Amino acid sequence: MIMTDIKSFCAFKRPLGFLLMMISMAVNGQILNSFPRYQVPYLGGYEGYYSDFHRIINEQNLKPCSDPDEFYQFSVLINPDGSINFIKDHNVKNVSQNQCAHDLAREVARHQQNWNAATVDGFKQPAVAMFLIYPADLFGNYREGYTPDVKFPGYGKFKNNGIQEFRQAIANRTDLRGFSWDDRFDVIVDFVITKNSQIRDVIFIKSSGSDEFDKRIANGIKSTAKRWTPATINGKSVDFTHRITLNAVTD
Repeated sequence: MIMTDIKSFCAFKRPLGFLLMMISMAVNGQILNSFPRYQVPYLGGYEGYYSDFHRIINEQNLKPCSDPDEFYQFSVLINPDGSINFIKDHNVKNVSQNQCAHDLAREVARHQQNWNAATVDGFKQPAVAMFLIYPADLFGNYREGYTPDVKFPGYGKFKNNGIQEFRQAIANRTDLRGFSWDDRFDVIVDFVITKNSQIRDVIFIKSSGSDEFDKRIANGIKSTAKRWTPATINGKSVDFTHRITLNAVTD
């Protein structure tokens, strides 16, 4: 079995071996799923990104969202040459509920020029960057040096937002009885932690290939509801999309 991040896996001893881990980046020169630590995806850092965002809003005479509570997690692929590609959001419901923020982020990105490619071992690599878009802060309420006042969702009362404990909870709560084939695969799952600490919209970006196995993983994730503290923007609770990549080995 190949592990991309040996620091972040947890083993699950059942009749089947099941290894789960959060993967921070791909290997062998492939696309990085997140930006390397201590690197920024935009020249001038996140402050520079939001400063340009506000400037472009004014230059292009873009209009604010009618719903001041719209919030969108905007992901974009930054290529080694500094060009970008938009990434499809598979959660159609979430997009429709925040359509204005979604469209605004994309329209502004078309005018932004200062994308900063990630580097690994001195070589530029394509990498996914995420920006938190809260339009109400980027129009009349904008201030110089702005970055979102965000508190990320936390699992339980553990340190580091309970990420390690959440991984273990998924392992403990996923029923593997009845599976006895030799295989290994990656599963990529998006889900929303709601402002009311519920889990909804569990979407498999990459399936295990077994509907029943996917269902059991989804049930394991859903069973962690109510242990989450919701994310906040400016102190106000918001729905927040979380993505995990699971490496599974069955034997």
